[in-house]
Amino acid sequence: MLFWALALIGAQSIWLSYRLGRYLRVLIDNIITAKRYSCQAPPDLPRNDPFLGLDITFESYATIQNHRYLELCQQRFLKSGTTFRTKSMGVNSICTIDPENIKTVLSLKFNDFRLGEKREAAFVPLLGHGIFTSDGEDWKHSRRLLNPSFRRPQIGHLELYERHIQNLIGHIPRNSSSSVDLQRLFFDLTIDTATETFCGQSSLCLAPDKQSPMNTKFAGAFDRSQRTIANGVALGSLAAFTHTPAFNKDRHSVHEFIDYFVQKALERQSSSSSTSQGSNDHQNHHEAFIDRLTEEVQDPIRLRGEILNVILAGRDTTASLLSNLWFVLARRPDIWRKLREEIEFLGGHAPTLEQLNGLKYLRYCINESLRLYPPIPLNFRTSVRDTILPAGGGSDGQSPIFVPARTPVYYHVYSMHRLESIYGSDASDFRPERWESIRPGWGFLPFNGGPRICLGQQLALNEASYTTVRLLQAYSKIQSADPEPWQEALAISSLDLRATCLPSSMTSAATELLQRVGDQQTGIMNRITPTNPIYADRRQKAPLHIRPHKIAPVLRKQRTKAATESLRRPWRPRRNRVAEIDVNAQTRSCGAVGAVRDALIEAEGPDRDGGETAVEFDYVENEWDEDENVDEAD
Repeated sequence: MLFWALALIGAQSIWLSYRLGRYLRVLIDNIITAKRYSCQAPPDLPRNDPFLGLDITFESYATIQNHRYLELCQQRFLKSGTTFRTKSMGVNSICTIDPENIKTVLSLKFNDFRLGEKREAAFVPLLGHGIFTSDGEDWKHSRRLLNPSFRRPQIGHLELYERHIQNLIGHIPRNSSSSVDLQRLFFDLTIDTATETFCGQSSLCLAPDKQSPMNTKFAGAFDRSQRTIANGVALGSLAAFTHTPAFNKDRHSVHEFIDYFVQKALERQSSSSSTSQGSNDHQNHHEAFIDRLTEEVQDPIRLRGEILNVILAGRDTTASLLSNLWFVLARRPDIWRKLREEIEFLGGHAPTLEQLNGLKYLRYCINESLRLYPPIPLNFRTSVRDTILPAGGGSDGQSPIFVPARTPVYYHVYSMHRLESIYGSDASDFRPERWESIRPGWGFLPFNGGPRICLGQQLALNEASYTTVRLLQAYSKIQSADPEPWQEALAISSLDLRATCLPSSMTSAATELLQRVGDQQTGIMNRITPTNPIYADRRQKAPLHIRPHKIAPVLRKQRTKAATESLRRPWRPRRNRVAEIDVNAQTRSCGAVGAVRDALIEAEGPDRDGGETAVEFDYVENEWDEDENVDEAD
């Protein structure tokens, strides 16, 4: 017994010595590398717990519960500078709002960072493998597969939006003394348009009398299962513990809905008639998305994953943008009047794409809404090797900083969009006129940047613009029934949140639209009155008249130890064709093509992807050439 006890103690001593030696070797290597490239440490966020940073963790959790986390983050940057180092739950991480650092993470040194496996562990059970959950070769394959479907010929048709907006107006009471939760309606609108765009058939949340039993189950199941996977992200590798029988039932309903359309598309593909199926051209156009995928992929599980990924992203981003914009419009009659004046020339008719292009003030308002209330206010990447960020070190914050492998780097879009150095002393005010002259480049990232720029950004902008114009035409006045200030509600995807507005003075254009909705929809609309009020949240039991407003930005990640523990083994991407990203260098060694592209990044801002723009927003400045440059993207 004594022998085995001594042997066990000896083995533990050897293991501890090995771990200590390895730690010291890595520490010394990091110090040498940092000194070689003149790196200096960024300031540390003050904390009381120097070992685990539990006070930082508890403070963050408390403000999330009180819907003040984004405000807390902004205060931290005001105290510690545009880049600082922090520790939470024992994990060292870097937080930044410096546009140069964000450009480096998302574009210049794209290969040095990845999403990590925490998202995959939480999202794949519901969403499967797709562009939103993948890294590396899987992500590149999804990007190549989906990119052609987001070009202008596919996103430029507005007839789909028109029909669903009519359904939305049918839910707005004509009685000027009645209130309505616009945000709930916006989420129903965007799930209806997203399912029809990507599946060929709408979920019809705004037309429940026309829903099939399968559609009825899908809409509620999709909402509930999203909340479950949000909890799964927080648990990391323990996400499986959130898979309750209720979640499994909802997941089955979601998969059953998508599988039906996948199977129909595969049948059309097998009979070589994908372009001639359906009874009319309108339906064929919206089935083209899923039909086009079947030309490249015949695996029904993979097809289901790709469709669910784009539905999730397309629905939440647009609903968040509309909710935030109309929260402001209900409180700013001056902006409302200017927008109404700008669209007078339409005479109540639906705008064309060319006419939307000419609505400059609407463009400025949407830009300003995306700036103050970005749909993705906070995101992060994890370094897969030792690398360097160009700024944030030293007392002046101008020296480069060394980033060891497996370090989370958080970039806070919400706080960056409020930098006075970019947007002026009134950066916290909603002032659309600022977009007449500013071009913030990488200081404006509502849809991310670099190779992983949101493919569906034009889809979201077209829908938000068209919806806003049609509602402006339908009502001559709007006022807020919610006196509370804007409040965040952070989640993996947008929650059922509150945004109550009071419409009044319906115009003849709105009456005309309502007549086209039909008797069934008018009956639904008439039931939404103060005596039978709608609810802000399907889980809420009491009727809503005036409730605190909680808008829906999307928080994709939270700082947890799992974010770095999932990257124990270094990840090695393929080498670039155009430009080599040196692990320990501050800049890329580029050929002629790479040098030209670097100049574009410096001068114009984030790389953009997705073809021509239906509504030419200022930040859509240059495109990422998918065919030529995708090999640069991990």
